[in-house]
Amino acid sequence: MAGFDAREPGIAEGPLLVVVDAASRGEDVAQVTGPGREVLILSADEDGLGRIAEYLRGRTGIAGIEIMASGEGGYLSLGNSSIDFNALSADQQGLLQRIGATLSDDAEVVIDADGFAAGASGADRLAALTGADVVLHEGERTASYREIVFIDSRLADRQTLLKGLAPNAEAILLDSDRDGVEQIAEALRGRSGIDAVHILSHGEAASLQIGTATLDAESITGRYAGALAGLRTALSHDADLLIYGCDFASGEAGARAVALLSEATGADVAASVDPTGAAALGGDWDLEMRTGAVEAPLAVDEASRAAYAGLLATAVNTGRGAIIAAVGQGLYSIDVTTGKATLITTAPTALGGLALSGTLNSVAIDQANGLIYYADSSAVITNRALFAYDYVNNTHIVIDTDLTNNGPGLSITVGTTGVGSGAAAFVNGALYLGVENVSGSADQIYRLTFGNNGRTLTSAAAFGAQITATNDWGDFAADPTGNGGTGVLLSLNGVGDTAITRYNLATGAIINSVPNGAPANVQGGGDILGNTYVVGNTVQQINPVTGVVIGAPVTITTNGTTALTGVSDAATYTPPTGSIGDRIFADRDASGSVTAGDTGFSNVTVQLIDDVDGDGVVDTGERILATDTSDADGNYLFTGVLPGQYIVRITDTNAVLGSAASTTGGSTRSVTLAAIGASNLNTDFGYAARPPVVDLNSAVAADTPVNIVANGTFTGGTAPWTTSGSTAYTSTVGGGGVYWDADRSAGTLTQAGLTGFGNGPSSNGTAQLIFGFGWNNSSPDTTAPAVLDVSVGGVVYARITTGVSGSAATTATVAYLNGASGSPATIAASTYQGWTATDITVNLPTSVADSGALVFSYNAGTSGDDIFVDTVRVNTYPAGARNYATTYTENGAGVAIAAAAASVADPDSTNLQSATIVLTNAQAGDVLAVAGILPTGISATTDTGVAGQITINLSGGATTAAYAAAIRQIQFSSTSDNPATLARNVTVTVNDGGLTSNTATTTINVTAVDDAPVNTLPASFSASEDTPLALTGLSVADVDAGTGAVSVTLSVSSGSLSAAAAGGV
Repeated sequence: MAGFDAREPGIAEGPLLVVVDAASRGEDVAQVTGPGREVLILSADEDGLGRIAEYLRGRTGIAGIEIMASGEGGYLSLGNSSIDFNALSADQQGLLQRIGATLSDDAEVVIDADGFAAGASGADRLAALTGADVVLHEGERTASYREIVFIDSRLADRQTLLKGLAPNAEAILLDSDRDGVEQIAEALRGRSGIDAVHILSHGEAASLQIGTATLDAESITGRYAGALAGLRTALSHDADLLIYGCDFASGEAGARAVALLSEATGADVAASVDPTGAAALGGDWDLEMRTGAVEAPLAVDEASRAAYAGLLATAVNTGRGAIIAAVGQGLYSIDVTTGKATLITTAPTALGGLALSGTLNSVAIDQANGLIYYADSSAVITNRALFAYDYVNNTHIVIDTDLTNNGPGLSITVGTTGVGSGAAAFVNGALYLGVENVSGSADQIYRLTFGNNGRTLTSAAAFGAQITATNDWGDFAADPTGNGGTGVLLSLNGVGDTAITRYNLATGAIINSVPNGAPANVQGGGDILGNTYVVGNTVQQINPVTGVVIGAPVTITTNGTTALTGVSDAATYTPPTGSIGDRIFADRDASGSVTAGDTGFSNVTVQLIDDVDGDGVVDTGERILATDTSDADGNYLFTGVLPGQYIVRITDTNAVLGSAASTTGGSTRSVTLAAIGASNLNTDFGYAARPPVVDLNSAVAADTPVNIVANGTFTGGTAPWTTSGSTAYTSTVGGGGVYWDADRSAGTLTQAGLTGFGNGPSSNGTAQLIFGFGWNNSSPDTTAPAVLDVSVGGVVYARITTGVSGSAATTATVAYLNGASGSPATIAASTYQGWTATDITVNLPTSVADSGALVFSYNAGTSGDDIFVDTVRVNTYPAGARNYATTYTENGAGVAIAAAAASVADPDSTNLQSATIVLTNAQAGDVLAVAGILPTGISATTDTGVAGQITINLSGGATTAAYAAAIRQIQFSSTSDNPATLARNVTVTVNDGGLTSNTATTTINVTAVDDAPVNTLPASFSASEDTPLALTGLSVADVDAGTGAVSVTLSVSSGSLSAAAAGGV
């Protein structure tokens, strides 16, 4: 049976109800009984839904329902009922809501019915009414093509996407709070012959978020290898797998993830290399990266793709979202979960020459065209205009200055109150506008449609009959799919009259009238999931069929405590189209901003938190809306964000940053989005991190540095330094030194031919430059500074700027550039020719050239400030200190590329993310491989794509000790019986997610062995007495003899041998 046997064991504690339609599936009863299951058998003469609701009356905590029945097309046969989930009656909707009230929070409703095809929209409607996850096993299809669309429930505005699915596509909504890959495996377990699988979820470079699961290269080959193998068995021979998620296939890492996914599933895979979704946000629906011949069309039709307003990047879980409401002349976005109101715009006091009274009314939102329609609330006959807020372009516009004079079919009628005291809702592509007192006290609802992207009126017609009974509108709300699919307009009467009149949206006829369960709330709204609300000083969800309240009211506030009152109108949901993001980076110069040499940290987790009270502090109860993980460049991005106040918080659950200090103010930053679709992409996080260090020979701390600078104390002169310009020598200050004291001059001090900058005791694992520095102001001082640049290999790593008059005249500043770090940041002035030398320490970056010249360059410009340098040292590790040498002997066992004491250290992080080991001069027969099982968390891939190289890439978050162990497991060997004796070079670097270590090198000397020659001859010969026998089949092989001489001795136990010279023998 397809259903609960595919659920995870122990996923729910409550009972599972299996409903069997006896007429069509009675033979299956024996298969479904078991512990924890209740079986309800429906007879052919009873209402199926009614019987289920009656059976569950008064119960709660039901873990799930499986319905085993039959169907035809979009109709499910259940007892004596035929149910179309795309056109449910009011009674059927009520029954499904009653059933849903008995289910647990994580319940599933599974329908297993041959011939039934409700489609995606039917599944979504069933999910909305019951609150459960819905799985449709729709049996054999009438068409041979079978495709399944998995949609992460976290997707904003997923209804738009569901509407655009093919009629015969099976849609499965994935619970965003569960592992999505496991849910897909559950849904496909036991199935076969699937031609196409579509996954719509949120992505980033080389990573797809499916529920709580992250699908990337590591998890494809690791954690989810088994689940993906199960997917392979469910697919047809030439099946397609289409991934809809921003940037999943981008870059080399993305291409690799796509290739691995194709290999794991056996499917042809299509995925996007750039943002997927709305063109207005920089997205498209092209799946540019493909493996194999992908033949499946896109899951979503063109109209729905064009209407979708979001991106499939890492999106925020906004829950039920927010609604639009008017207070005075302001439009607010109100979160229906927290009640937090965010002002998104204030209407002007006059627009298009028309004055506004200060209070807005008849508010309705057209999300497809980015417009919020409104009228002025002034109840006068001259108030006949319709306005809109264009939230895409953040401007208020006039739609029509007078709705009454556009001619037949384009006009409405108003009375003494104009359009000022009515109601409005935008639903199913039309604006429903309620106008009071159009004829005496009679009221009328009008249906208006628009062209020109919602900006030009194209039709106006009365909707239903005039309302002659007492009517005092509060507002409209809508149930777009209610009344069996016709849709329902809910007319809320004003305070004091508790009635809600329900209109058939297709005909304008009154369906019925129900009491408003929250009579103090008379403004209508709806959330992004299609739920209905009434709004006043609180937001209250109601049942659109019965008017009964659902859940508790939520007080509207501006900050969690300060109430916002005076809501004059409300509308449906606020489009969640904002974005927040930037970069998490290694701030090498501790400047607090990204500069040359700074690199991004990958694999850092970051959260977006709803800052309800706006205090910039994560308070108890404030929701974590989303969690992202930074990509290879350190970028993170949250999309689908509502207007509001937020906190971005670094959590670093993968221990990438370790103890590195923040340079941008800590691990949290506050962000405010004050408009629909607003973005803040400047919320970066810098950390003064230091790179890891790899030592292939010993423990990192065991190395002893040496100074490679000759005569850095300038004893007896400047040799072997070379000087130019105004550079001068003194033997009386500090025992010898170099200075510059000529006004408006320049000069250099250079020591060339230095080698060893790449390895040393600096915090970056490189050489550490230290020199004494003193200076003084000119007399009189000027406003121009003198500058001393310090460079290695032509790259400036430190710049000292003297103080100037009118500023910090007695303080010089030190800037560390191009990835270098160091101390101090300032140096006080001292006395001319009596300079006090303060040591400046420069930790060179890992990008520094290993060899090059050390140069001090002085430039006074228009200044007369003087500079003194003394005691220059460049401390490095001697050649081989962090390198390793070993010997491989032909035909011998593989040799490790690192010593047993080899180590890896990171000054501020406990974990590393990757390592790269490259045999740079591979010869024929060479092998570089991992011996044994790698430490937990580390995986290896081998790349021979570059001629003459073998590269092993280690990846995965693991400790420095684990990576050191993994490196020690890598061995060199050769399969050749005549290996080249050229010394092999193996380079090793490690990376902590943001910074790459020094490069350590292993030299492998290869010793060839003189292989013994091999004689080959037949086992025996047969000869006749006294008859010569020619011996054939004799051969001699020596694989390493080359052109050298080979001697052969032949003998027989009896008889004699003779040979003739030939071919050089």
